Amino acid sequence: MKLRDAETQLDLAAAHSDSEETVRSCINSMISAARSVTLVMQKESGACPALADWYHDRMSTLTSSPASELLRFFNDQRVYSIHKGVVVPEKITPVILEFKLNNVVQPPGQTMIFYRFAGTDEFLTRGSGGVFRLCIEYLSVLRGLVAEWLAKRAELLPSGL
Repeated sequence: MKLRDAETQLDLAAAHSDSEETVRSCINSMISAARSVTLVMQKESGACPALADWYHDRMSTLTSSPASELLRFFNDQRVYSIHKGVVVPEKITPVILEFKLNNVVQPPGQTMIFYRFAGTDEFLTRGSGGVFRLCIEYLSVLRGLVAEWLAKRAELLPSGL
């Protein structure tokens, strides 16, 4: 449910990208809910030593994988959001000089909205810091982890916790 909550918050942010306040609120809520995903898995694993060991090993593998930069970045965002302040994505509204829609050149001067996280260069070696792209990547990692954890839990505890 925490993963679905995080995904819903990201969907709301994207649907209301014209409102900086809504994007900020939803992204902070998404960060919090997403972090809760691993905390819930860790807590629920405690009732089964084999599952707790699997979870610990899987998290160790993740923190030494290419996803580690992303995980560290979002952990830092969560720590900041919970203990220090509010994560405020930077809103950038560039003017589009030329673009094609269905292979037809559109009139220049239109704008687009782009949000980016500050400080991504401290954690990530690639990318622009785009809020939606990074959130989607992070939730994808969590989605895979949850699927693996549920499968392992079903294997170890066929009747559930």
